[in-house]
Amino acid sequence: MNRIRNPWRLSSLATAILFAGLFAACGGDGGDGGGGGQPPATIFPRFAYVTNIGSDTVSQYVVDSVTGQLRPNGYVSTGDHPSTVTVDPSGRTAYVANFRSHTVSQYSVGSTGTLTPLSPPTVSAGTGPLLVTVDPSGRTAYVANADSHTISQYRISATG
Repeated sequence: MNRIRNPWRLSSLATAILFAGLFAACGGDGGDGGGGGQPPATIFPRFAYVTNIGSDTVSQYVVDSVTGQLRPNGYVSTGDHPSTVTVDPSGRTAYVANFRSHTVSQYSVGSTGTLTPLSPPTVSAGTGPLLVTVDPSGRTAYVANADSHTISQYRISATG
């Protein structure tokens, strides 16, 4: 990710509204893969990721396509105090906001759901990055910085 300078200064309410709108824009068709409640023609592997503030890691899980059960799939180290993790719309890259290290970690998502650090493994953010999201096109990432009351905007390159 390449950081775009001049982050917007926003109030907490404006930040919440901005991110609520971006999350709504990223929504899909309810997860069934097709219209009208029909099952998908092809079942794709699904993964889940959980930040672990106490150990500065992200736990990786494989989601069972039939039962929805989570199967542990290891963990990966992050920056200090990871607060949120998001995966880009293509499912190939994951980003983690690291609150205390003021960074965003970036990872490629493997075919088994494992996260591998990209180069560089982290990029600078504002003070206290709390939330990270990627726009539906997958070309821009936004990070809400709680302590500096700003939004950092990043242009995402072809390699993350």
